[in-house]
Amino acid sequence: MIWHIVKKDLRLLWSAAALVAAFQLCAAIATHVLDAGAESIQLRLLATMLQAMIPVAVILAVISVVQTDPLPGTRQDWLIRPVRRAHLVLAKLVFIILLLQLPMWLVDVGAELVDGFSLPAAMMSAASRNLGMFCTYALPAILVAVVTRSLGEALAMAAFCLIAYMAVFLGLLSLLLGVKASIMDSGSHWMFTAGFDLSVLLGAAVVLTLQYSRRRTLLARWLVAAGGAVVMSLAFMPWPVAFGMQSALSPLPAASRPVQMAFNPLAKRFQLPLGAPPVLTTALQLPLLFSGLPADSVVLMDRADVRISAPDGTSLYRGTSNISVDGQGSIIWARFWIHTGPADAPTHPLFQRIYLPPEVYARLAHRQVRLSVDYSLTLFGQAAHYALPAVGGPELGPDLGRCSTAIDAEGDDLMLGCLSATRPASCATAYLEETGTGVHNYPVDICAPEYSPALFGQALPDAIYRTRGQVPFFDRSGLAHYPVDGSKLAHSRLVVTTFRPLAHFTRHVDTPALQLQELTGQTATSPAKH
Repeated sequence: MIWHIVKKDLRLLWSAAALVAAFQLCAAIATHVLDAGAESIQLRLLATMLQAMIPVAVILAVISVVQTDPLPGTRQDWLIRPVRRAHLVLAKLVFIILLLQLPMWLVDVGAELVDGFSLPAAMMSAASRNLGMFCTYALPAILVAVVTRSLGEALAMAAFCLIAYMAVFLGLLSLLLGVKASIMDSGSHWMFTAGFDLSVLLGAAVVLTLQYSRRRTLLARWLVAAGGAVVMSLAFMPWPVAFGMQSALSPLPAASRPVQMAFNPLAKRFQLPLGAPPVLTTALQLPLLFSGLPADSVVLMDRADVRISAPDGTSLYRGTSNISVDGQGSIIWARFWIHTGPADAPTHPLFQRIYLPPEVYARLAHRQVRLSVDYSLTLFGQAAHYALPAVGGPELGPDLGRCSTAIDAEGDDLMLGCLSATRPASCATAYLEETGTGVHNYPVDICAPEYSPALFGQALPDAIYRTRGQVPFFDRSGLAHYPVDGSKLAHSRLVVTTFRPLAHFTRHVDTPALQLQELTGQTATSPAKH
């Protein structure tokens, strides 16, 4: 009976299955052309649109196939009541897996083979992405479809839930109560994906059993709504809880034990670059001193929770070192990165930016206060080291995949692009070195923290991981000089070192009583002319 139902659904919905496969194939072709170097705004826009249409087409196709035999109501009782419910639900799952998921997997495998990856690597990468698409889009669509009677009702229910969730989580929690989705802009964002997948799998098992065995539609709808609320709340997991779980999963937690950090009372006031605008002085520059860092390692700050208090202990302000994710006072500019060489000094001083809301700084700038900062840090160890021609064809680089370089349109940066069938290292350093002489430029940091276990692949845009970065070799303003500039690229190589997380850990720093204005940058002065 299962195959009879599948064949019946195929006769009705073959066009929907073909449309999903067509979107996947066209998106793969457009993306491959882009990866091959044919950069075009129009082509990139087309590829983005096609990639965005894939999950939409999957959701609509899944809802349609489940609702060819709807469970709510009694209009089709005469058709589905004689059919064993186990056969009915298995037939729907078989259709989704064979006619929606399998073509997607085949296209992903084919795209990776065309890009030069081995068949085993392509199959595993495509399977990981396929599982992600199934849990992220297909299963939620099944849950909505089994508690609604038609596509219009399903879309109306989804729209209502979306509006309700936005009102509760974005409006009430984020805007009114100030509770932020703390893990979504960090390397631990995979916890939301893991919680989402687990919740959807458990919810599907409960709801499908409830609907197909007893047809308890009202109860099933409440369970779907409650499950959605639980999933969304995972994004608002308290940061200490999330980072504590991340720390427990550290590959080598003992590596961070010697690392110490403290307020640096001997540091002179931070000096802004010559010509820096006055607006930069509103960012605090907290002097820190690190010690105990292993050789050939990197320490990255994931988050800093700041508390400002009066000398008597009264709390005056609580927040993080950044104001926004990617705008003014972004997390990128508030984050610090320390890279140690094979034989560096035992201590490492640095200034960390702490952004305060303008009204908070205006209120506290001239008062005696103390700062207490809780740092969430990640220690990276060196994973691989390789070099490729500064200008040349694709080269295979360990831990990054198949990499190529090109000079950007402005002629002042070397663009690095890598494709990989497995998750690459998320942090690396790169610098240009002249072959033979050993003269090289200052290393550039390329880091987008990603702590996901290998089990969790990416669902979009496809199964291929892409790493991009740029290494400057010329300053058009004339303020900076690079030993390896454009005239030496033909005889130079790009040296790349990758790093993998070893340990996630926390440290606490207290400052003595001070005025916040003492931590702002001091404008540099030009040398006197004679």
